[in-house]
Amino acid sequence: MVLVDESSSKKAVGAKAVSESAEIEPSIIKQIPLNMSLDADATFDNYLSRASARTAEWAVREVREGCYLWGGAGVGKSHLLQGLCQQAPDTRRYLPLTTLQEFPAKSLLEGIEASSLVAFDELDSVAENPAWQEPLFDAFNRCRELDVPMVFAARAAPTTYTAMLPDLRSRLSSLPVFHLPRFDDKELADLLRLRSIRRGIQMSDEVVAFLVSRGPRDPEALMMLLNALDTAALARGRPITIPLIRALKLL
Repeated sequence: MVLVDESSSKKAVGAKAVSESAEIEPSIIKQIPLNMSLDADATFDNYLSRASARTAEWAVREVREGCYLWGGAGVGKSHLLQGLCQQAPDTRRYLPLTTLQEFPAKSLLEGIEASSLVAFDELDSVAENPAWQEPLFDAFNRCRELDVPMVFAARAAPTTYTAMLPDLRSRLSSLPVFHLPRFDDKELADLLRLRSIRRGIQMSDEVVAFLVSRGPRDPEALMMLLNALDTAALARGRPITIPLIRALKLL
């Protein structure tokens, strides 16, 4: 005769139910975003074209078969991908993977091939995550089968991700791969001029040179500085000058 502890049996059943519900909880409780909002400033009109990145820029704009962009922070990868999606926001899909990595990859990428273009940004955040390997590989194959262009952006070339699924690494490497270099001083100055003109901000060449020599090297941080200077200048009813910059102590 076998004695059964009913309380233990109930606990086991309860534990199994909790375990099963925990497994499906992410796909039920977390609402997977269908479309990510795009930065209104991240357009091609607001993008500084650089001679050092001209081939990569052309590949993104033409977007015939897709491509893979890599480079450090602040070199324009996200701007290019979002600018591409801004042209047809209803049919092109922008996926900032650092933000989306908390969602189940399989569910997130389901039906992705129905888009007219897919832009995978910040691929490095999931490049060696085991949970993302097969779903990304399957999504790549489905898009390629239907001739849906894919553009990827990451901080490193696909061949450097040694822990990535080999077949996925091979697929990514089959795309045209382009490196986006860091901005040099002239490019930072040109970027400041472009953004200030588009915002109606008047700055002398001396002010631009001062900001480039004393300001942050990262373009995004430099644009944040420009925003802060513009706000402070408007509040004081003054133009942006070197004395004002020094008085504000923002550098």
